[in-house]
Amino acid sequence: MSWEEFPEGGRELFRAIKTPGTGEAMILDDNLFIEQGLPGTVATPIDPRDLTVYARPYPTRESRRPLLQWPRSMPLGGEPAAAVAAWAGRHGLRRPREAGRRARGTGLRSLRQRT
Repeated sequence: MSWEEFPEGGRELFRAIKTPGTGEAMILDDNLFIEQGLPGTVATPIDPRDLTVYARPYPTRESRRPLLQWPRSMPLGGEPAAAVAAWAGRHGLRRPREAGRRARGTGLRSLRQRT
């Protein structure tokens, strides 16, 4: 997926997370996904006691490493190359550089048409 295809509202955030140093500060140090991301993506406010339960598996900087790895492994703008190549292979593209363009029939619109 190209950065232009990524939802505009999340581009700046995900670019920052994918930036070495900045992403570590946001996710590992500031616990952004649990403290701000989760409460900001639900329809009703999360009770502080419930947020504590979500945060429990991630008490330290090192325990939050998977929360950083997930957005960094998303194949956006041709990076990371291994993820782009894997995505291209699953969608029948021969060259990883083609993965910047959406394969026909893999988008949300086509999924809606199939259901």
